[in-house]
Amino acid sequence: MDIRFTLLPNGKITDMTVFHSSGDKAMDAAAWHALQHAAPFHRLPRRFHGKRIMLQFNFLYNQAPVDEQHSAPSGEPRH
Repeated sequence: MDIRFTLLPNGKITDMTVFHSSGDKAMDAAAWHALQHAAPFHRLPRRFHGKRIMLQFNFLYNQAPVDEQHSAPSGEPRH
C-alpha cells in the first residue's frame, strides 16, 4: 500500500492520501496509523528553503502462502 503526504519544515504531515490500497482494510489502516503516530518528524534542516516536501511511503507486508494459512492444527494431516 502507498500513502502520499506532505511534510512541512516543522516536521508535521498534512494531506495524507492512500495512493494505492493493499486490498486489505486492516493492513491499510495499520499503515495509515503507523504514519500518523510517527509524526511529527524532526524539523527539516535549516538549509532547506522550500515550503514543503511531498513524499510517498510504500508499506510492504508478507502473507503466508495459502496452504499455510489454512493448515490443520499441529499433529493433524493437511488436506
